Amino acid sequence: MTKMTTTTTTTIKMNKDILRIGSGAGYQGDRVPPAVQLVEKGKLDYLVLECLAERTLTDSIRRMKNNGKGYDPRLKEWLTSLLPPAKKRNVTIITNMGAADPKGAGEEAFEIAKSLGLNDIKIVVISENIHNNDNNNNNNNNNNNNNNNNNNNNNNNNNNNNNNNNNNNNNQNDNKKYNIKLSSTNGFAVDGGLDSDQHSIEENWEVGCTYLGADAIIDALKLNPDLVIAGRVADPSLFVAPIAFTFGWDLKNDMNLIAQATLAGHLLECACHLTGGYFAHPLGRDMKFEDLLNLSLPFCDIDCNGRIILGKVEGSGGELSERTCKQQLTYEIGNPKEYITPDAIVDFSKVEFIAISENSVIARGAIGTQRPKTLLRLVARNAGFKAWAEVSYGGLGCVERAYWANKLIYHWMESRKKGIMNDVFSYLLGYNSLYFPHGSNFSYPPISIEKLLNNNNDNNNNNNNNNDNNNNEINIKNFQQFNNQYPPEVRLRLDGLFQNKEDAEALGMELQGLGLCGPAGGGGFAFGIKKDVRLVKQLIPREKINWNTFIFQNNNNNNNNNLNNGYKIINNNNNNNNNNDLDIFINEFKTIKNQNIITYSKGFGFNRCNKNNNNNNNNNKNKNENNSYNGKVLLYNICHSRSGDKGDTTNVSLIPYDIKDFDRIKKVVTKEWVSKIYGNLLRGEPDISIYSLPGISSLNIVLNNALDGGVCVSRRIDRHGKTLSDLILNQWVDLPKISNL
Repeated sequence: MTKMTTTTTTTIKMNKDILRIGSGAGYQGDRVPPAVQLVEKGKLDYLVLECLAERTLTDSIRRMKNNGKGYDPRLKEWLTSLLPPAKKRNVTIITNMGAADPKGAGEEAFEIAKSLGLNDIKIVVISENIHNNDNNNNNNNNNNNNNNNNNNNNNNNNNNNNNNNNNNNNNQNDNKKYNIKLSSTNGFAVDGGLDSDQHSIEENWEVGCTYLGADAIIDALKLNPDLVIAGRVADPSLFVAPIAFTFGWDLKNDMNLIAQATLAGHLLECACHLTGGYFAHPLGRDMKFEDLLNLSLPFCDIDCNGRIILGKVEGSGGELSERTCKQQLTYEIGNPKEYITPDAIVDFSKVEFIAISENSVIARGAIGTQRPKTLLRLVARNAGFKAWAEVSYGGLGCVERAYWANKLIYHWMESRKKGIMNDVFSYLLGYNSLYFPHGSNFSYPPISIEKLLNNNNDNNNNNNNNNDNNNNEINIKNFQQFNNQYPPEVRLRLDGLFQNKEDAEALGMELQGLGLCGPAGGGGFAFGIKKDVRLVKQLIPREKINWNTFIFQNNNNNNNNNLNNGYKIINNNNNNNNNNDLDIFINEFKTIKNQNIITYSKGFGFNRCNKNNNNNNNNNKNKNENNSYNGKVLLYNICHSRSGDKGDTTNVSLIPYDIKDFDRIKKVVTKEWVSKIYGNLLRGEPDISIYSLPGISSLNIVLNNALDGGVCVSRRIDRHGKTLSDLILNQWVDLPKISNL
C-alpha cells in the first residue's frame, strides 16, 4: 500500500494491527497460478478459496449419489500448488472446496499434505451435523400436535394442497413462519419464493446443505489450523470469520463491524472480478489485453475498527479501481439495503469507494442491522434429464436449412409422444441464441434468402434498364450486397428438460436422423445427456443447525490420545456454547503490517486516483461544453454493467462513468423501459425491481423468472444470464439535459 498525502490536516490512522486476507479463487474453474503468486508476494495472513456455487453444489451431490467424490474434483491440483508456499509463509488457507463431503475432502487433503512432506500440518474440517439436526428436529416434532405431524408426513402433492388451504391453522402458522426474507450466499432477499412442496423444514434434510456462517469457521480457527475446509458456507462468511476472529468481534452485537467485514467478503469473493477480470470491453473501458494477460488477485487490509483498503500486488496486471469495485458491489445482489447473509443483514446502498493509488481503493459505508434468525438450506431434488443436440450448416441458405432441420426433429419427436417438444428450446448459436423469447421453439427463421433477395430486387427495379451488361453488373453487386447481409454459417441447438431418460435419448436419436434424412450440408453433429437436479430452498431456524469439527493431524505431533486415523471429532451444538474444546482462542494472533500503515483523512480529503473514474471513450460528438452527453446516446458510451444470478433471478447493474449522469439515467430507466428490453426473456408477467445505490451513483435492476428456472435446470445457452448486461448497454436513450433536472 502507498501512503498518500491528504488535502486536510485532520487524519485518522488505521490501527497498527492490520489483517491481510487474499482471495485466491472465485469459482471452481478459477486459475491456480495467480493464487500461488498472491501467496508468494502478497504478504498475507489468510488466503480464501471460494469454489462453490449452486451448479457446482448440485454436481457434487450428483457425484456422491454415483459413488464418486462429493467435494471439489480439483482439490489435489489446488493444494499441491498452494500448501507448500502457504505453510512456508504461515498463511492459513480457508476454502469451501468440501462441497457436499467436507470430511472426504479433509481426508484427501491430509494425504496430499503427507505426500508433500508437510508432516506437521493441521487441517480442520467443518461439516454440517445432519444426524444431530435430524434428532433435534424429531425431538421438536414430538411437541407438535397430531395434525402437524400428519402434515409433515404428506407427500409433495399433499403439501401443495395444504399450502393452498388457508383455513388450516397449522398451514397458516407455516406461512407466517416462512414468508420472510431468505438469507442466501450472496444476499438475494426473496419474499416467500419457497418451492410449494417444501414448506416443512423437516422434509429431506439428509440430501441438502445449509449455508453456514462465520461462527462455524471461527470454531475451526480457534484450533490454529494451517488449512480449513468447509462445505456450503456463505461466500462472504469465509472472509468475515478470520476478521471477526482476529479482532474478537461479537457476531451477535458488533453489527456495523460485521457489516464492514461482510462488505470486504462480498468484494473479494469473486477474486479477479475486483481486479479487472471479466471487465475488459472495447466500448467505454480503456483496459488493454496486456492487463488481462497478467491479472492479479486482490487482497484486503482491514483493522480493528473495520476500515478497509483493497489492494493488489504491486506491478501486477489487471485493474483495481473505483469502477471495478462498483461492478463487484452490485454483483448478485437484490435490494442493496437488505443484503442478507447468515452473519448479518447489511445495507450496501451508501457504500462508497475512494481510489488512492493505482493499486489501492478504500471501501466504506456498510451498515449492519441484525443477524438473521433463519439459515437457508438447499435440498437437491430430481429434475429429470437434460439433453441437448447440435448440428451446423454453412453457406447460402444455411438459416433455412437449420430451420428445416429443426422442423423435422419437431415432427419426428412429436410422432413419438405428443407434446414432448413443449419441453425443448431451439435456437441458432451465434445468431439468436442469447436473447430469444422465453419458450421459443424457433417457429420461424429469423432471416431468409427470399426476404433479402426481395428487398434487394425492389431496390434494383428502380435502376433497371434493357442493357444486359448493366443488368449483370447490378446482379453481381446485388449478390455481393446480399451475401454481406447473410450469415456465413449457423449452428442449430436444441436444449430440452425431460421427465425420463428415454425421452431425452430420443432427441439424440432424431438428431442422427438428419444425417441421411435432413437438408443438405449438415455437419458437426453433437449430443449430450445428463441427469439434472434442482435445488429447493428451505428456511431453517438457526438454533437447529449444528456442525462437526474434524481435526486431521499426525499422531506424532499431538499429545492427545483420542485421535482416530489421524483425526478427532468435536461435536458443536448451538444450544451449548460451553464446549471446552472450542474455547481455545489464540489472543495473541495479531499480524502487524508496520510497512503498510495507511493514513487517510475524514470525508473526501484524499488525492483521488482519477485515471479510472471517467469514461475515456473518444466518441465525443454528442458532448457539450460541460463534457456531458446530450440527446440520444448509446449506453455503452456512458455506463458499464455486470449481470449476476441467484436461482431464477438475475440482476443487472447500470453504473455511469460520470456521476453527473446518474440522475439523468434514473429518469430514463423505469420499469416500463426495462420491460421493453427484457420482458420477452422473462417467464410470465414481468417482475422487475429497480434499486438505487446513491453511494456509488448506480442502479441495480432485478429481474425475476429470468433464467428458465435457474442455472441448475435452465435450457438457455447462457444459464447464468451473464450476457444480459450487454443487452441493456446496447440501448440508445434520450438523456434529459442536466439543467432540466
